[in-house]
Amino acid sequence: MSPKDSLPRKKSCNHCYRSKVRCDLKRPSWLVDHIAVLQPSPATTDGAGLSPQIAADLVSADPLDFENIHLMCTVDEHKIRGRWLESLLPSMDQRPKPYHASTMAFVTRIFKSYPKMFLTDNLPPFIHWSQIAYGIAEPLANCVEIARMWVGQTPESAAMVQEIIGQEMSRRAFSGHLELLAILQVYLLYTIMLFSSANAASLVEQDIMIKLQDLAGDVASRGTLCPAETNGSRPDWESWIVASTKRRTLFATCLLDNLVNFTVGTPSFVAVELAGLPAPASKTLWNARDRRSWNTAYNQQLGLWCDGELLINDLWPYPGPDPAQVRQKKIDDWLASVDEFAWFLDMGTGLLVSVDPEDILKKEVDGLTLDQVAYLGHCLIEVTPETFDSNLAFLRRNFSRLDIYLDVRKLKSWDNVIDILNNGASKIFVTFEQLKALSQEPTISADRLVLTISLVNPKTDIAKLKAFIDDNPRWKTAEWAFDGDKGNEHVDDVLKELDNYPPSHDQTIFVSVASETEGRNLLHEYPGNALIVSSKKLTFDPSKDENKSLIPAVELILAGATADRKTGLYATTVVDERGVALGLVWSSRESIAEALKTGTGVYQSRKRGLWHKGASSGDIQELISIGFDCDKDCLIFRVHQKGQGFCHLRTMSCWGKVSGLSRLQRTLQQRKIDAPEGSYTARLFNDPKLVNAKIKEEADELCAATTKEEIASEAADLLYFALARCIAADVTLEDIEKNLDLKSLKVKRRKGDAKPQYVEETPVAEKPPPTTNGVDGHKDEEVKEAASVPKGPSDPAGKTETGRIQLTRFSTSQAFSDDILKAALQRPSQKSNEKIMSLVHPIIADVRANGDSAVLKYTHRFEKATALKSPVLKAPFPESLMQLPEETIKAINTSYDNILKFHAAQKPSAPLVVETMPGVTCSRFSRPIEKVGLYIPGGTAVLPSTALMLGVPAMAAGCKNIVLASPPRSDGTLTPEIVYIAHKVGAEAIVLAGGAQAIAAMAYGTESVTKVDKILGPGNQFVTAAKMIVSNDTSAAVSIDMPAGPSEVLVVADKTADPAFVASDLLSQAEHGTDSQVVLIAVDLTEEQLQAIEDEVHKQAHELPRVDIVRGAIEHSVTISVKTLTEALKWSNYYAPEHLILQIADPRAVLPDVQNAGSVFLGGWTPESVGDYSAGVNHSLPTYGYAKQYSGVNLGSFMKNITSSEVTEQGVGEVGYAVMELARCEGLDAHRRAMEIRLEKLGLIKKNSLQTANAPVEGSKS
Repeated sequence: MSPKDSLPRKKSCNHCYRSKVRCDLKRPSWLVDHIAVLQPSPATTDGAGLSPQIAADLVSADPLDFENIHLMCTVDEHKIRGRWLESLLPSMDQRPKPYHASTMAFVTRIFKSYPKMFLTDNLPPFIHWSQIAYGIAEPLANCVEIARMWVGQTPESAAMVQEIIGQEMSRRAFSGHLELLAILQVYLLYTIMLFSSANAASLVEQDIMIKLQDLAGDVASRGTLCPAETNGSRPDWESWIVASTKRRTLFATCLLDNLVNFTVGTPSFVAVELAGLPAPASKTLWNARDRRSWNTAYNQQLGLWCDGELLINDLWPYPGPDPAQVRQKKIDDWLASVDEFAWFLDMGTGLLVSVDPEDILKKEVDGLTLDQVAYLGHCLIEVTPETFDSNLAFLRRNFSRLDIYLDVRKLKSWDNVIDILNNGASKIFVTFEQLKALSQEPTISADRLVLTISLVNPKTDIAKLKAFIDDNPRWKTAEWAFDGDKGNEHVDDVLKELDNYPPSHDQTIFVSVASETEGRNLLHEYPGNALIVSSKKLTFDPSKDENKSLIPAVELILAGATADRKTGLYATTVVDERGVALGLVWSSRESIAEALKTGTGVYQSRKRGLWHKGASSGDIQELISIGFDCDKDCLIFRVHQKGQGFCHLRTMSCWGKVSGLSRLQRTLQQRKIDAPEGSYTARLFNDPKLVNAKIKEEADELCAATTKEEIASEAADLLYFALARCIAADVTLEDIEKNLDLKSLKVKRRKGDAKPQYVEETPVAEKPPPTTNGVDGHKDEEVKEAASVPKGPSDPAGKTETGRIQLTRFSTSQAFSDDILKAALQRPSQKSNEKIMSLVHPIIADVRANGDSAVLKYTHRFEKATALKSPVLKAPFPESLMQLPEETIKAINTSYDNILKFHAAQKPSAPLVVETMPGVTCSRFSRPIEKVGLYIPGGTAVLPSTALMLGVPAMAAGCKNIVLASPPRSDGTLTPEIVYIAHKVGAEAIVLAGGAQAIAAMAYGTESVTKVDKILGPGNQFVTAAKMIVSNDTSAAVSIDMPAGPSEVLVVADKTADPAFVASDLLSQAEHGTDSQVVLIAVDLTEEQLQAIEDEVHKQAHELPRVDIVRGAIEHSVTISVKTLTEALKWSNYYAPEHLILQIADPRAVLPDVQNAGSVFLGGWTPESVGDYSAGVNHSLPTYGYAKQYSGVNLGSFMKNITSSEVTEQGVGEVGYAVMELARCEGLDAHRRAMEIRLEKLGLIKKNSLQTANAPVEGSKS
């Protein structure tokens, strides 16, 4: 030791030092020797190590007094002493602590590093720096030398070192409780040394652990807590140092006990005997070097822990209700402040990095970059319907770089999930319902599915999951994942309910959490776990200031890895891109950290330290990824080897030259760089025709080969030329193999229909299409309405098994609910479209050819009006046909006035006139359509309201010829309501026919029926089909309002809705016809609330005279349960209902989100019927989902817009050149000439009709 390293003449007695008198005590010689051994880095304020000069300065500048230590004992020392008995006879209050082998391997590695710390610049985290600097830990002196012997032992000296350790452990004499603490620390370190030896299980015998725990009990009995700590005030620094050091030592002792128990196969337990002790303090407090700094830090801590500091048992699972949410913030704050020792007490094992593709692809990235994440080999991405396309693109681009896991729980479509699997997802995190469906697909490998448990309805979900696992036991030990933010207790309860507690040691449990804290708090309880941490919170370079708050990823990567017991290094196999072994080396924590930081091959040489591969030879390696073998006792470095190879003998591999395709690829890659010009290989790379011809030639020869030798030879030739073609395009064998792997991951794609196995409430089976509409001798008007007409009260149509009239239930919480709901929301009439068209076409052709006689024929057949002689009733209509009760006339007149008022207000007040540029004026003006045909349905209900909704706007628009069409009664007459309305709106005639024949008569005209220009009005599926056919026939020259069909309603109801109101609105449309459909979207309703609506539907339906028709409609009607109003509007907009009723708390607020609907009814006091009759809005609305493209009938439906343009001389100069140029671009010379001649006339261009581009006359405006 040099003079400059000597300590000042401060004596070891602090009393004499403060009194500035000489003391006969001499500084213990071991302290000087020990400080000489320590060679710490200068930056010691953040570490535990001390340089000799700093130690001396601390002792002299701010002395500590350990003579008056005030502590109290708050734990049961007898339980601490008797801990060794727990593994044999567990007490009632103990709780098992299961560990995984990889977890214990990691704990072993950490413990093994503690003795080595004496020989570096740090101290074990349970030894305080003051114990060294003040000489209060004299028993640690001999431990330094023995640690040096243990680290440097050889196989020949191992026995001697173990014997010396045993001798030291037999010494126990002490004079005070501070020395007793040091003896416990030394005994703990000696036990760690013995355990870390080759035959640990035999060396750490039970009597050693008994003695260790006996010492721990003695130390605890002399106090573990400062009195001030119990009342929220600040203790003196010296007392706190001793108390905190004791607690850390006791925690480490219990952890070592669990490690020994695990090794010998006996149970491990949480340290309930230490419950109530504060968790390890912050690193700022633990490492404070002066009283002022410590006082400041402790005052800050008092402010942080105003409700009491975190206790060690806060990190354990609690029985009973979930308290994790209450203490979670304290754990978050604690983890942010503690040192590695405390973090180690609470840390889980395993690492899966979660990635946000949008964020990680930015130029400035928080945490790890995508290239750095790729070094870890895999990542997790959450996919939602909104991010599906972008995440799928990310998967396609990067599946060859790393294994990508995707959380697809939010995806509702089977096809979307299959797309994810087919594009290279290594694993997908799925819900239980998704798993049930996916596991039945034989082309999906089970190891690609991770069951993710996130319970919505715990009782129901647990019961279903348990039943599934009982029937499919392989999923009990498969990979699981949990939402960790619900706490340990939640996972405990679920595992116990599923008879899987503790989980299998070989089972991987991922934890999807909102923060690492939640994951750590949960994961350390379970074996085989893997913590999911965001890439934003990890770093490969913690030395940078901006990364101080991030987690060093190397710590998590090595969690659970098993190092060589002798050297502490990790066996490492180095392979190339294709997995071909290049060599066997060793790695250390430092070398792995350096490799990750630099992205190169860096290893640990046992002779020279860090070994940067290729630093001297130039044969460097680019790091591709780091991983482990199945037992986590061998690292795998996947690298791209540059230069001549990995081996010092200048070969690619330490096992000699590579062969086969790898060798061929390397040769071709080199030849591509340096092949002589004109050589055959150079021609292959530069002449695509040559290499393509050779590939075809060799393929033909391979097909013609017959013997084994010939086939092998021709295949080799084909592979040579094929690989040459690939290398020319920079495609490698790795690229080819990745694509082969991708093809092997392909999943058989099935139809998008929902599988019945996983549909809880199966949609009603599709009914056969109607086989008749009275064509070819068949009869009945009923069948033209729907195929599901109940035959009578005993017919089960529209009823449940219990006989209730009830809509079929569905929920967005079902797996692949998008597929299920799309199938359920299919309109019944759409299911037989081709059949309908085949029935309608002959009717239209017949009417077109035979006019009135054909119309009469179908009216006689369908309406039974055989006495009818003329298909038309012309105005003026006889008074006898309009006889109505006074109240009916009053109701019609009220509705007439309201409808007229609303529609007349829609008429533009003046033409639209816009000057688009100087001298160029555009205008638009409206004109009524001259001749309109209005279809008024008949059939199962009389609909005078439709006559009002069509006739009044036509009259308001000013249409000259208004023709109505409606099927007559069997006596040939019309209902007087329709005739009265026809009279009020000024109709010229009423066609006495319905269905396709009425549409054809108005579209083409007959002897008695005026041909119209536009047909408007709703009808059944035959009417809609006929309207579509005639509107697509150019010879008919007729347009239609929309393809309106059977009536429908969608009701959105939340908790504020009145069940009776909801039911009445549903039934008001169900009674229209059996081909009608009604939909209820229930927003976050309970089972009781949903049941109340269903009860009302059943009750009110039986009170209706048209109950049989209602049952027919209800049979293909559905209830959809959703969680949010946003979901409700999503499905409403998808369905695009004719009528949308919003029975919710604030209906006006959601109007901006309504994108597709015919008409909207706001609030519980607005039934759909008010719009049907008298409010003033039109009820002729688009159905079938055509509300996505069409509006309901309005004044504009009876108008056409005409535009006009006017250009002045000035305007010609402004717009003329643009017109000419665009006409030239399109090759339309006459168009160009029409403007050119005007420009010439004004002298704005020269007269030259042959020029293709005219230049302006000098002085004119260009």
